[in-house]
Amino acid sequence: MGDRTTLLTGGGPAEVTVTGLVDGPGVYVSEQAAARLSPGVAAIGLLLHPGADPVAVAAAARAAAPDATVSTGDERAALEPAQAAKTRWLGTQLLIAMASLAVFVTVFVVASTFALSTAQRRRELGLLRTVGATPRQICRMVMGEALLVGGAGGLAGALLGVAAAVPAARLLADWGLAEPGLRIRPEPLPVLAAVLVGVGVALTGAYAAARRAAKVPPMAALREASVEAKAMGLGRWLGGGGALALGGFLAVRTATAAAEDRVNSALFAAMALTAAAALLAPVLLPPLVRLAGLPLRGSRGAGAMLVRAETLAAVRRTAATAAPVIATIGFAVLLSGMVATMREAYPAGQAAKLAGLTIAVPDGMPGLPATAVTTGGRSVLPTRVYAGDVSVAAFGTTGGPTSVAAGTADALDIRVGDSVTVTFADGLTEQLTIDKITPDGQVDDDLILPQELVRQHDPSALAPSLLGADPTALAGQPGVEVLDAKAYAEREEPRTGGCCGCSQPS
Repeated sequence: MGDRTTLLTGGGPAEVTVTGLVDGPGVYVSEQAAARLSPGVAAIGLLLHPGADPVAVAAAARAAAPDATVSTGDERAALEPAQAAKTRWLGTQLLIAMASLAVFVTVFVVASTFALSTAQRRRELGLLRTVGATPRQICRMVMGEALLVGGAGGLAGALLGVAAAVPAARLLADWGLAEPGLRIRPEPLPVLAAVLVGVGVALTGAYAAARRAAKVPPMAALREASVEAKAMGLGRWLGGGGALALGGFLAVRTATAAAEDRVNSALFAAMALTAAAALLAPVLLPPLVRLAGLPLRGSRGAGAMLVRAETLAAVRRTAATAAPVIATIGFAVLLSGMVATMREAYPAGQAAKLAGLTIAVPDGMPGLPATAVTTGGRSVLPTRVYAGDVSVAAFGTTGGPTSVAAGTADALDIRVGDSVTVTFADGLTEQLTIDKITPDGQVDDDLILPQELVRQHDPSALAPSLLGADPTALAGQPGVEVLDAKAYAEREEPRTGGCCGCSQPS
């Protein structure tokens, strides 16, 4: 006790004297120092005793603090840090992409498998038609098989998903796509939805095969062999050609698109080209079979010759066998490489957007103090204000107009030129005139304010980063590290969507 040490505050480093030691985390200061460093309390959390009634506690809190907003249950999400919401959004995007790919490839595999099944059972279906089965009954029979297979597969997949949920959550946390404290608990509704999705995917994939099976003529039961009239139908030509054109367009666009669009273009290009390969298999397989059979022409025995002849004589049947393999392998590679692609591509794109700039970031500290951000460059000060009963995430910038996101403007019923009264962290209010309304998603926060105004009411606000930092001016400042664009992108992605708290850097 009695030693002097440096305490990093929102205004910069401050020399303080240690007057005591406590058995707990953090630094404790006097009430006067706390009021000077952080004049307001943004939120007070109430820990309830076991068995306490949350409704009664909330009513008592409202009575004790009539001017405060008391949030319970899901309403507490308004106090969630913006970084936590952004991390959850990134994880959700990955899960949605993987689920979409899984549904896409499953429809493909089911469709190809049922197409092969109906082709192999052509004589059986023809016999059923001979004894009086109607096309509608044949179609209903195939769809019933798909219903049984989809139900069993959906139930098995849902159970496996429940078992894999906890390890998957740990992986997302390790990849920075979920909060470390994420807890998974099984719920019946998502499991039921997974089963229904499995059934729906199976029925969708089997629909085309069921219609084709319904068109089998009764005379097919009398045929010993059949020669395919044509390998490709009009629908397959249109679908395969369209997928090939779309894949080629997206592949070209990947090389010329903006940094933030390249990953999505590459993923969709891979999906389209894989679908094209499966749809155009009857056209692609014959030359590949001939090419693969060249080294075997001089071999002894008739095995290679028979395989080659059977493959070329029944191209559609061979394609129906190969299409599920093509789709499964293609999309399995795409799914397995998606995370690695995102982890490499997003930092590369961010580095390209910030090329030539230096960025200052906190080094072992929660943020950058005022002494760092006033050296030059662009930074933001995140804070939270209240407009009526609405909690609004805001940040202060230099030289920009007072603007509000479109969704927040609708919630507050304000337009350009209107005035709104907001309450800051210190409990004081300011009358603001809205100069601009920005589209939702353009920035991460709902309200943009002058940085001086934020610093005036929230002296403890810390900037997450400083764009265009001057390494010379920051030399020797504690808790500050200066990075180039590449190092910054590798450190921050995918945990943030841009620099200085904005999704689109300036």
